Amino acid sequence: MKKKIAELENDFITFIQYGRLILNCTESEIREHFSEDEITVPSDPNTNKLMEIRLSYGTLTCQFNDDNICSSGFLFFDDSILFNVYREICNDQCEIVCTNVWKYDNYYIMLKSYISEFYFTFCLQQNGDGSLM
Repeated sequence: MKKKIAELENDFITFIQYGRLILNCTESEIREHFSEDEITVPSDPNTNKLMEIRLSYGTLTCQFNDDNICSSGFLFFDDSILFNVYREICNDQCEIVCTNVWKYDNYYIMLKSYISEFYFTFCLQQNGDGSLM
């Protein structure tokens, strides 16, 4: 377990780079950073445009606005242990804005939950109540 935590701490730069690689970028700009076999574009006319990137340990989902610019990203891990480890690493490496919300460089990272699933959100702006938009 300690070895896995040490590996994740070393991998923190990769984790935070996902925000840099996707936020405020077009779909084609994001595609430059990932191989085509990792990328899926779900087709659902009832939702905003999404692009999913399959990573070795989870899925990075990009949400695009009407201008085809990625306005937010969601990182879902396959292994639930990763959430607690990355939360602690965020506490150590990032500016704490409020509980489970951090600022790193010019973007925000938030740990969110839906039912029993946890995921991280990357975005460029924060609401006054601590939520991200």
